[in-house]
Amino acid sequence: MKDEISKILIKQFEIYPKSQIIDFLKVIYQNEFGCGHLIDDSVNSLNRIKDELTSAAEIKSDIIEFIGNGLCRVHLQILREKSLSAETFNKIFVLSALRLRGNKESFIEKVHIFEELCSEKILPFCADELRKIISKWEADGEYAFRHSEVFRENYSPAYRVAEKQFCDFIEFLALIDEACKEKEHIIVAIDGDCAAGKTTLAAMLNLIYECNVIHMDHFFLQEAQRTKKRLETPGGNIDFERFSTEVLIPLTQMKEFSYRPLDCRDFSFGEPIKIPLKKINIVEGAYSLHPNLSNKYDLKIFLSVDSKEQMRRISARNGEMMADKFKNIWIPMEKKYFSEFKISEICDLCFTSFFEY
Repeated sequence: MKDEISKILIKQFEIYPKSQIIDFLKVIYQNEFGCGHLIDDSVNSLNRIKDELTSAAEIKSDIIEFIGNGLCRVHLQILREKSLSAETFNKIFVLSALRLRGNKESFIEKVHIFEELCSEKILPFCADELRKIISKWEADGEYAFRHSEVFRENYSPAYRVAEKQFCDFIEFLALIDEACKEKEHIIVAIDGDCAAGKTTLAAMLNLIYECNVIHMDHFFLQEAQRTKKRLETPGGNIDFERFSTEVLIPLTQMKEFSYRPLDCRDFSFGEPIKIPLKKINIVEGAYSLHPNLSNKYDLKIFLSVDSKEQMRRISARNGEMMADKFKNIWIPMEKKYFSEFKISEICDLCFTSFFEY
């Protein structure tokens, strides 16, 4: 904790040299508690964002500033520079606020780190003055801090605090928002390395957009299809014929439909999964961008992960015995497919996995 908080506070002083003690306390408070105190109603929150945007000044710092504890300050200027909608921006702010919890003990511990930096003259503030402010803060009800007038006059702050996991994919969210302006109905594919976070990203998108999510893992080959020739063909171990017929065709025709997921353990089919008509439809999983399928998508995303981190995640998720199968059978099959069809090269965006497992 100490190293991270120290780096963040020193960085804050470098970016905002006219900051006052209260401004450092604010970033510590946001690091611990997030920014949920600003949300009384999601509609009101959205309206405040739109109102602030009309008068928000241009900033010289980074549009997204990491403030530690998995959180970032995201400046409203991002809505001018990218195609991200105010509605999506507000949703990630609201979701971040709902999912965060802090406690006073941890906050005070971080304040003590700030106090040490002041005592050691690393930051040019009086430690005694800091202690007085904290004592008053405790006596007055432990409120959320506001920026000093000096800070407001010099830096015109207009931002929200959001979880870093949302911020890492801002460009992707902006692409989705832009596509939604142009089309009534979009289909998005998320392909990439095993254990790179494709399912996690799809779940995150579902939180933001309340979209359909369809898993390619439900469409591996049926037992009778698993011939030597088929399995040796790049991308051949996915039942792209069934996926195209049961999923992609009704999706492109904007129809409600259902499909039955295949259980690879015994090659049985599960109960039908109903897919209602929704504006945004996510297909996630390796082989989703097989050449027989890829021309049906409006957006294509590729996730990669370092090989050592990949095996660590697989071992933690599936156990050592299954990890050997991934390493010796399934990962080489994926790599062959990626290489043969240049999957990452046909994608709109490529990300190295940000998610922590």
